[in-house]
Amino acid sequence: ADDCAEGCTAIEITRDSFEELAAATPPLLRAMIQYLGQSLRHRHAQPGHIADATDAVISIDETVMQIIALVDQFRQALQRDQGEIDMHVQPIVDLESRQISGFEALMRWTPRDGRPVSPGAFIPAIENTPLIVDATRFALNRSCGILKNIHDKTGNTDLFVGVNFTPADFSRPNFATDTFNTVQRAGLKGSNLDLEITESTAFDETCATADILNTCHALGIQSAIDDFGQGFSSMARLVDLNVHVLKIDMAFVKGMLSNDRCASAVRAIIAIANNFHMKVLAEGVETESEWDLVAALGCIEAQGYYISKPLPADDFLSLKTSWEADHPAP
Repeated sequence: ADDCAEGCTAIEITRDSFEELAAATPPLLRAMIQYLGQSLRHRHAQPGHIADATDAVISIDETVMQIIALVDQFRQALQRDQGEIDMHVQPIVDLESRQISGFEALMRWTPRDGRPVSPGAFIPAIENTPLIVDATRFALNRSCGILKNIHDKTGNTDLFVGVNFTPADFSRPNFATDTFNTVQRAGLKGSNLDLEITESTAFDETCATADILNTCHALGIQSAIDDFGQGFSSMARLVDLNVHVLKIDMAFVKGMLSNDRCASAVRAIIAIANNFHMKVLAEGVETESEWDLVAALGCIEAQGYYISKPLPADDFLSLKTSWEADHPAP
């Protein structure tokens, strides 16, 4: 290497050595470097830009600092475990019986200052850090506890809970058996858990998704692909996956009354699910018209604001009672 300045030595970094260094870098720092690299490339792409020495000095953007602070605050709240982070529940209804069959558990965070932080802010901030695994573990434990409490109060042990998982969770050794053990410790059956993953996780061959879902299936755990239709699904890959539910992305549900192509997409997803012996759940059902149409098209379950927004777990039973009184079985 050649000396470039006093106290500074230039060294050659190959693609392989860079990838090794990147792999060993903490995820949060790696995300910062990626962000700064994107900023630099953006500056170079501007018309009339002339590269000079100042390009080598980049200050960390205020947004990045805010993300770092947010992640650290979330980590502290998770460690304190004093109720700042909790799970809300959104009911899922069987369209034929009109009865509530389960719920999806959704994380909510209200810091000690009493001002809630949007999931759209804190979840993207933590999902590329190791903290996401701790957050998912918290979500699973808390959701199982909520469901067991509801089972005990209603006597209905068929009610299930949907919990969201990420590729980072799937990368954990013994993920499937650890998840099953958590469910059992709560006094639940494997079939009481719907393991929800996105299309990108489902079709990511680096996650050993097929093997994990096969193990979960053998243990009785159900699985669902969330926001189906939003990504790029592979029929060949879907054949290999032990998936029980396709949750139609709410964009199709929202658009199907005014857009024939959205309605056609919903019909196509239902046809795929029927051929693969899967259930279909319509997400984002907000109106009676949408409810009627997804039922007519053959969806099995529905979820959305027409039924209820996500609500504190303590309010679930009263909502279930009022909904089922207002919507008796046909």
